[in-house]
Amino acid sequence: RAAQAGLRVVVVEKADKLGGTSAAGGGVIWAPANHLAATAGYQDSVQDGVEYLTAAAGDIMSDDDIAWYVRTSGAAIKFLDEHTRVKLSPLSRPDYHMEWPGAAAGGRSLDNAAFRANDYPDIADVMRQPTYFPLLTMVERDDLNGRAPDPRLLSDRTAQGVRTMGGALVGSLTASALDAGVHIALAAPVTHLERGTDGW
Repeated sequence: RAAQAGLRVVVVEKADKLGGTSAAGGGVIWAPANHLAATAGYQDSVQDGVEYLTAAAGDIMSDDDIAWYVRTSGAAIKFLDEHTRVKLSPLSRPDYHMEWPGAAAGGRSLDNAAFRANDYPDIADVMRQPTYFPLLTMVERDDLNGRAPDPRLLSDRTAQGVRTMGGALVGSLTASALDAGVHIALAAPVTHLERGTDGW
């Protein structure tokens, strides 16, 4: 977002691969009252999100931090949806504790569409390898309802370098960053910062 606002942005990654734990994990984003869920017909509100997060983390998060997260997470999802290559879909999975105030039956957890890393060779070579197999999205896993996935689909995805789940999120975010002119440095652990005369 900073780059799209006209600022010069650099990402410095201490590892030699991009993605960290996000690339190896499920990549699901939890965002109450997001517009994608509303479009899909899920009922939710900022107030319900605040009540649920307060029940879940009110002992370690302040009221202000909880309200900030719920409010800005929805705004972040809208920005990602409208201005980046990130493609999210609301899951029908309920919150973990439906007995808590403000719990929602679905729509808050957002899954990532499959990302064809081979379309971005510069990204494919530097992304951390996935740990979730087979190469299915969360939505696809839920739709199978325990059935075996199509082996041809999995074979094609392997050949195309497709990433799903956290790998899809990292891939689409990285592609979006490059689109916006962000510079990315790998194997670059930060030891200190110095302000130069040109602003870097």
